[in-house]
Amino acid sequence: MEHRSEDADPHDRRLVGMAWGLFLVLAGIILLLKGFSSIHLDGSLMAAGGAVLILLNIARMGIGTRLSTTTLVIGAVLLLLGGAELSGRDLPLLPIVLIAIGAVLLVSGIREYRASD
Repeated sequence: MEHRSEDADPHDRRLVGMAWGLFLVLAGIILLLKGFSSIHLDGSLMAAGGAVLILLNIARMGIGTRLSTTTLVIGAVLLLLGGAELSGRDLPLLPIVLIAIGAVLLVSGIREYRASD
């Protein structure tokens, strides 16, 4: 798994702070819309969270910082589950989460193995 130290890249720390800010703004907008309209928004908070995590990793690529496999996979799972909920589809949560955790462990192990050579 990836470990972040206290003296991590300051640019990355700023990106993470901005990602949290974006997520909170989106969450507030979604909750306001749910309160004031009859629009079907179930799953939108999950999809927004997933999109923010994926955008965070795209921004990390832009500044040359190492991607976080964990947040990338969690973002993809959230986006998938949120999108399915928004479209009215029912996806099996447990198998998807198990696949995601397994993928993170595999990719992390492969990275560590390559780094040790």
